[in-house]
Amino acid sequence: MRGKEIAMRLLFVRYFIAFLALLGALIETYFGENILLFIMAGILWSVVYSIVMTDVECLKKPDIMEEK
Repeated sequence: MRGKEIAMRLLFVRYFIAFLALLGALIETYFGENILLFIMAGILWSVVYSIVMTDVECLKKPDIMEEK
């Protein structure tokens, strides 16, 4: 099960980075160098990333007390 979570994380990060590069190129082409749009896009994708990683339970902290 852990291998699937790691594979999902790597796949998502790969497409996440590719989409950010494409989004940056499109924003610069159509809107010029507008830093506010880059900031909003970064915040949006940070939220999307955290939601997806929470859904695959990659962001949960292991409970140390439970192992003892």
